[in-house]
Amino acid sequence: MIIRKIREEDLADLRELYIALCDEEISLEGIKKAFKRMEKNEDYYLLGAEIDGKIVGTLMGIVCCDVASENKNFMTIENVVVLEAYRGKGVCKKLFYSVEEIAKENECTYVYLVSGAHRKEAHALYEALGYAKEGAKGFRKHF
Repeated sequence: MIIRKIREEDLADLRELYIALCDEEISLEGIKKAFKRMEKNEDYYLLGAEIDGKIVGTLMGIVCCDVASENKNFMTIENVVVLEAYRGKGVCKKLFYSVEEIAKENECTYVYLVSGAHRKEAHALYEALGYAKEGAKGFRKHF
């Protein structure tokens, strides 16, 4: 297994992962457009786990600067997903270790992760990786 940054040629595999994560259709053109935008921003880290030439897991880490905390950095993790056939094989763990190293290299003081309330198996994994539940409550407004 290789953990590396996602490349344009990986976007069809990425689409398959996001369909599994979101349980809805996602256009390849939309993914390509977002990817092109993210490529221009050095604070985005879209990582993939490659096995036998296929991206079977992914997560996105974003380095954020916290102006309220004396300019200290933190990292937000989003869009964590591993294809069902590859779960329980250490894919997610390796993705997290890789993004945490990136966070340390960017002098992040913590990593922030939000997960849907229904993703109980994922929550157990996050806790096993050292992520603590916090009393924060997430809010979202769709347009």
